Amino acid sequence: MEQIEKIIQLVTDRLMDELLQTKTQITTGPTFTILGKSEDYIVRYYKQGGYQNQVGTDFDSPEVLVITEMPLFMLTRLSHLTPNNPTEEAILNRLLKQQPIIVLEEGIEYMQKKSHISKSMIPTFEKAKLELQKWGVKFVQPQYFQNDVVTARNEQVSTPPKKKQLITARTIQSLNLHEGDIFEVTPHMIVTALAKDYLKDQNILIEKRDA
Repeated sequence: MEQIEKIIQLVTDRLMDELLQTKTQITTGPTFTILGKSEDYIVRYYKQGGYQNQVGTDFDSPEVLVITEMPLFMLTRLSHLTPNNPTEEAILNRLLKQQPIIVLEEGIEYMQKKSHISKSMIPTFEKAKLELQKWGVKFVQPQYFQNDVVTARNEQVSTPPKKKQLITARTIQSLNLHEGDIFEVTPHMIVTALAKDYLKDQNILIEKRDA
């Protein structure tokens, strides 16, 4: 019995060592992640530059986020600070922290359907795209990933990121505020339109404070 316990302990220790080594390999060095279809030429481009491919739904921690597929109305929701899901919230949080976001133009649904969209609506989508560009989103063609191999971390913004906090309706709801309560807004906060509507509907007062 004692011998069996020793064997089990040895196997457990070996598994733990392997898990720790795997975790170290995953978290060491700069990383990139792809939102949408994982194109081989994009993966190859970053891996040749020393980046590791971080697969999963964590879009906040990688040094670079590459978006290869963007639904039609995601474009306008992002530009109006009205995220509709955790993924869109993560994208906006990256912009707040000035983290690199690369968008493949041919993967934007608006660009694919532009010729079939009402001409009166096109300016709205173009304005949304321009707004995201102003915030730091880089819209590129496939040729972008055929240029000189990216050097690790050269996609990052050289200036220190300004720490800001995105306040969504979900954020407000988690605070369990009630009618008549006061929600303090500081300069480092960006309150989305939906969050403002929620505060108004719940009769929660907004008070602006200096940092």
